Amino acid sequence: MPVSELQTYFLKRLTECGLDEKSNLRTVSFEGRPQDIPIIDVDEKNDAIVIPYVQPDGEIEYYLDGKKERAFERLRYRVPRVFTDKEGKARAQKYSQPSGTEILSYLPPAIVKRYKAGKKIKTLYIVEGELKALTASVKLGIDIVGIGGINNYRNKENNKLEPFLISIIDRLKPDNIVLFFDADCLAIKYEQKKELTTRLKAFYGAVCTFSELVKPFECDVYFAHVAEKFIESAKGLDDLLNLPSIDSEDLKNELIGLAVGKPKYISVQPLRGGYADRLASYFHLKDVSDFYEHYKQEIQDNEFQYNGKSYYFDGSKIASSLYLEARQYLRIGCDYYKKIWKLNAHKNIEHQIPMQVLEKWNIGEINRDFGKGNFSALIPKYDAFVNYPDNTDNYKRIIELEHNQIKSVYYNRYNKIVIQPAPGKWQTIEHLLKHIFSSNNTAGENLYQFGLDYLQLSFTTPKQRLPVLCCVSSERNTGKTKFLEFLKLIFGENMAILDNERFTGKFTSHFSDKLFVGLDEGFIPIEQKIMKERIKNFATGATLWCEGKGKESFELDNFAHLIMCSNDETNFMQIDDGENRFAVLKIPV
Repeated sequence: MPVSELQTYFLKRLTECGLDEKSNLRTVSFEGRPQDIPIIDVDEKNDAIVIPYVQPDGEIEYYLDGKKERAFERLRYRVPRVFTDKEGKARAQKYSQPSGTEILSYLPPAIVKRYKAGKKIKTLYIVEGELKALTASVKLGIDIVGIGGINNYRNKENNKLEPFLISIIDRLKPDNIVLFFDADCLAIKYEQKKELTTRLKAFYGAVCTFSELVKPFECDVYFAHVAEKFIESAKGLDDLLNLPSIDSEDLKNELIGLAVGKPKYISVQPLRGGYADRLASYFHLKDVSDFYEHYKQEIQDNEFQYNGKSYYFDGSKIASSLYLEARQYLRIGCDYYKKIWKLNAHKNIEHQIPMQVLEKWNIGEINRDFGKGNFSALIPKYDAFVNYPDNTDNYKRIIELEHNQIKSVYYNRYNKIVIQPAPGKWQTIEHLLKHIFSSNNTAGENLYQFGLDYLQLSFTTPKQRLPVLCCVSSERNTGKTKFLEFLKLIFGENMAILDNERFTGKFTSHFSDKLFVGLDEGFIPIEQKIMKERIKNFATGATLWCEGKGKESFELDNFAHLIMCSNDETNFMQIDDGENRFAVLKIPV
């Protein structure tokens, strides 16, 4: 019989835990008799892994379902279930347990064995996640239990540790107790007008409350997490243990030694006298400048909410955002600019994507609008423009350079890409691309693969030089403009679609900083040598002059990808023999 997706997922998780189908058994007491049950199992009906719970002495844990006793189990769904919360936001649910049941700790077989033996232990680890606890127990042999969430060590009714934890601590009397979280416990996700400290405060509060609840017991308390550098590759302790590059013995020594020295894999914070203040600093909750410095990659030049107040980085320091209007302006060097949306008057407003541009603005007009007060002091200030395309998570709006003790701060004119690639069906896009790149080159090779390379390189390595695309067809309605609009959907404000007049004119400020410049229905007369040179410079020139009407011109790094579309197949532009900066595509009907 074919193996189900759930069975494949189950076997994968089993292997990651250090178990196989034979070793996936634990002996429990059932109605006074010993019985072997799976440590983890499958639930085909719910498409989930079943995690049975036992008491510290190995008895199966039960709960009352009406008048019926049922074994207490938690489910780990293969595919997280999506539900809508009270605020109307979609949430993903990975785990569930029977409705109305209490919070309990998950006890791997090894800790139950320790409990039965009743021998004192050195350190007890408490990790968020049953499978993480199981993996660390099996692969490292450390004394560890799992909890179902960052606050699930606590019985909410009496505000004490949950009963299984109390039993374990009372009997095994650990010298140290460590609350262990994932690598992303210090991570934030920027959202406009969203309080960015909420998640950090939740983790901070969980650690502080835990420390207070453990006070009655005679032991030292620690907070630990997977090192932040593993946030992408190994967020949890189980992920870390399954990384091929990890030395599990070194990791075990770090855990046992509570990360003394220079740990590679984990970070540990002792929760001793006055810990709350130190911990608040560790979570970047005490100082807004420290907070921004740590999270500036996520925040960039955006206004952000910190402890109920609005702030922004003005190019040199963190400033209080008293006026949202100040964020619409920039000072680059000694010149002021305003961010505005530009619409194409020839298109229906409801069906076009506006393009953000920076228009030169007079400080006198700003003062006239807002008064000669503190407003101009709130406007972000940068030393110069820079054009630095990057479509990855490493994108930066603000780029800093320090050399010979001189620091310069640049404003990146390239805009962050909103759309991120994801696997899925793409028949319509594939059909469009096969249509656009259906012609052959002079060697008879079909250009479809060339087209895929062109698009992928444009996205992944946007600074790479690529040929000028010339999409030609004597027929109308062949998809040339649609291809430009498709690229506009991907690259957004980093693409300008121009007509001949806008491209051949003297001013270039409306397109000189774009990654893509699409020339729709372009026709370059043969005698206009200057225009041909401008086009060639797009393909190979290191810089372009950004020049606007009534504005001082300045140079920008040139990474422009030019696409020319024309209904004139034979003489839209003269291309000399041996010229390799152009790729001419004949677009069929």
